[in-house]
Amino acid sequence: MSMDHIRKIYIEPTSNCNLNCTMCPRNSWTNEMIGSMDMNMYQVLIAQAREISSLDTIFFGGVAEPMSHENIYHMVEMAKSLDVRVEMITNGSLLNRNSMHRLLEAGLDMLWFSIDSAHSESCDANLDIDARNKSELNMLTFNYLKREFGYEADLGIAFVAMKSNIDQLPDVVWLGEVMGAKEIKISNIIPYEKEMQSEMLYEKTMTVKGFQDGLQKKRQMVINIPIMDFDRIDPEILPLLLRSKHSVKLGENTIVRKSGYCRFINDDSLFIRWDGQVSPCIALLHNTRTFLYDAERKIRACSFGNINLEHIMRIWERKEYKDFRDRVRRFEFPPCTVCGECSYLENNEEDCFGNQFPTCGGCLWAEGFAQCP
Repeated sequence: MSMDHIRKIYIEPTSNCNLNCTMCPRNSWTNEMIGSMDMNMYQVLIAQAREISSLDTIFFGGVAEPMSHENIYHMVEMAKSLDVRVEMITNGSLLNRNSMHRLLEAGLDMLWFSIDSAHSESCDANLDIDARNKSELNMLTFNYLKREFGYEADLGIAFVAMKSNIDQLPDVVWLGEVMGAKEIKISNIIPYEKEMQSEMLYEKTMTVKGFQDGLQKKRQMVINIPIMDFDRIDPEILPLLLRSKHSVKLGENTIVRKSGYCRFINDDSLFIRWDGQVSPCIALLHNTRTFLYDAERKIRACSFGNINLEHIMRIWERKEYKDFRDRVRRFEFPPCTVCGECSYLENNEEDCFGNQFPTCGGCLWAEGFAQCP
């Protein structure tokens, strides 16, 4: 149960990126400026964060490329001075031996490599290099530097699964094994363009969720499967059970997804945008749009304050922000991801349960389809 203390701060150093990926949400931003975090403001942020005794992690990420910020090494070093875990995600195209050495020297605890195929295509077009080979070379170099200089940093891999690249998943797992990755984070694609819906891998899963939440929910069984040699079983059997209306457990571990659960809120996280705006999650960090059932959904960014104007703890403790976190933990939002198109689906201003902005019923992160490190 959350104690409602700030434990993790995501920092977006910049909204700039050196790549131009077709699936990037930046392509669908509306009324958004492109810029980088001012270092004077960052120093204020670090000073404020130093007073948060519950803080244990700072993560450099967001939507763009952290390595595009000219002072990223100093930012990592200042974050590490707080005696917290410091992580960063990157598309890897700006990495080399010197930059990774500087990140490790600054105190980085974990470097996440995003190896999406869309990054590769964009990287090829922009830099005239083989992005996959570059990522593998960077991972090898990262591990070499760790051994050479005695750094204890971890390596992570992030991968966005789509119909066109899902066949690469075994190779991604193999790469993680070879490189000694601590974790591989796999996410579904979020359709920021109508055409991107054809790449979704979870249309049927949304339908199953709706069935489970419907009138037959009271008749739902629990199917508890023991540990067994699954390589001796018809590979269609387990997926057949997972597609049923019942809960499936492997031993005592439920292997169906959590629904109506916001990891950002429940893990006591917040996002700080490059301009100082404090947002509760990545889904509400920027003004953008997504598509669901061919319907365009306009997402208005949500900020509960700006660290340029007031202390981060005062923002966190503001009644409106606390009420929002309580509402998200209860998740009393309509199941927009399975209801189909209606006028409420067109934006996140209001929903059919009477919730006012920001509404979370159509959030693909809260429904377990999208994941972030």
